[in-house]
Formats: sequence, C-alpha cells, structure tokens
Amino acid sequence: MVKTGFRYGGLNWGAFLSYNFVGDNYFADMGFLQNIETVTDIFADTTFRQGYHQMFNQLSHIFYMGKNSKLNTQRIAVSNNIRATPSKHLYYRRTELEYEMRFKDRSNLDFQLANNEVELFSDFFYTDSDSLVQDRYNYTNLEIEYRSDSRKTLGYETRLIFGEFYNGMRTSIRVGANYRTRPWGNFGVRMEYNKLTFPEPFADVDLLLISPRVEINFSKSIFWTTFLQYNTQADNFNINSRLQWRFKPMSDLFLVYTDNYAVEVFGKKNRAIVFKMNYWLNI
Repeated sequence: MVKTGFRYGGLNWGAFLSYNFVGDNYFADMGFLQNIETVTDIFADTTFRQGYHQMFNQLSHIFYMGKNSKLNTQRIAVSNNIRATPSKHLYYRRTELEYEMRFKDRSNLDFQLANNEVELFSDFFYTDSDSLVQDRYNYTNLEIEYRSDSRKTLGYETRLIFGEFYNGMRTSIRVGANYRTRPWGNFGVRMEYNKLTFPEPFADVDLLLISPRVEINFSKSIFWTTFLQYNTQADNFNINSRLQWRFKPMSDLFLVYTDNYAVEVFGKKNRAIVFKMNYWLNI
C-alpha cells in the first residue's frame, strides 16, 4: 500500500494532488479500507479482492467579497477522481465543477455538476431482486446543498440531487435538523428520499431513509449516544446505543447495544451487546 500527496493553499488559489495504491488481496487488519472490489474471475473460477490505483486532483480559486456584501467568499473548484486496477485498467472517473457561496452568517450554498464514468465488474443489486447489469456507464448529475449556521442552537440542512443515474434517472432529497442544548444535549434527525427510474426491463424504486440521533453528556466523562435508522431499501429498523466513560485522557470504556428488525413483520434479525476498552499508553 502506497499513499502520497501534495497540497498548496494560498490566499486566492488552492491545489491538491494525491495518489494511492493498494495491491490485490490486501487486507486492512487494523481498520476499514474503502474502494476494495470483490471480483469473480469466471474463467479461473476464483474470487479475489481487487486493488486499485487512485488519483485525485483539485484546483480552486476563492473570491473575497466586500464588507457591504452578504457573502463572505465565493469559491470555484474543478476536480478529478479516477481509479484503475493494478494492471492500469480505468474503471472509475468523476469530474466535478463546484461553485460555493459562504455567507457572513456562516451558512453556505453549494452547487456541484459532476460527470461520472463507472464500469461495473458484476451485476449491481439496488434492491433485493433488481439489478443493473455488468457494463460501462456514463452519466451526469447536479447537486445543490444548503447548510445553515452550525453555531446556532437550531441548525438545518437540505440537499437536492437530480440527473442521470447509470442508465436511468435519479431524484434525491435530503433534509436534516439539529438542536443543541448546551452543554448537555444534542438532538438531530435526517431524512433522505431517492426516486430511481430506469428503462424497461429494469424496475423503478422509491427508497426512504430516516435517521434520528440523540447525544447526552451526563458529565465531562460520561456520554450516551443513541442512533436509530429506518431503511426501506434493506427493510430494516436499526437501534445502536452507546454508553461511554472516559476514565482518563484518550482512554475510554464503551458499552454498545445493537438491535436490527425486519420492518414489514417487525421481526428480530439480530441483537448484540459489545464491551470495548481503549487505553492510551504514553511511552
């Protein structure tokens, strides 16, 4: 595994370049690694973890506004994210043009126009029974996102994505709100709806995800976090609750409770209680 990069940040111009390489059948025993594809070789009748070359580059320019403007800054950026197999076969590319407005009240409005080129190495199931066939796809979509001032007691966000999606169309709406009661409480909820439409014989689908979250600080060292999720795509209702005790700096005890239910029959899928300890050893 190889990781390297370069970053430049000036008053008006910014540039970023990174390169990662992960070989085939690489396992991150100490953590989770994204973008690893499990590929089946039908000729050799084997399955392996396919590595990748990944390169990301971005060039941006910031415009500073005057004191009479409601805007603080405007930013324009162009970026490319590409991935290829270890044998240098390109299978993923995302080219993006971004325009961002940051207001003086600390809210921001962001526009992203992206062109995607994706090669599926196997059929992709977007429901339990419906899938996109193995092929190479090129599609373009637009994303608009607004975030309010995160310093305020009540904050909110909304995001809209519409445009092409593989060989079909996608309309996505996400809304979220967060309420903070300093210094002891943080309460939030997020809802995301996706409408996917495809030409025949592919099936259309409506997907809904609702995610409430509760964070309570009983003291400077005892914290409780509960995360709920309702997911129509996986027909699942999930409960994840964690009690944390920070008994010394960078050292914690965790007690985690997890429960999953099938939504249609509300039958239990699995349940677990996990105990975990982190201890910071300063040598």
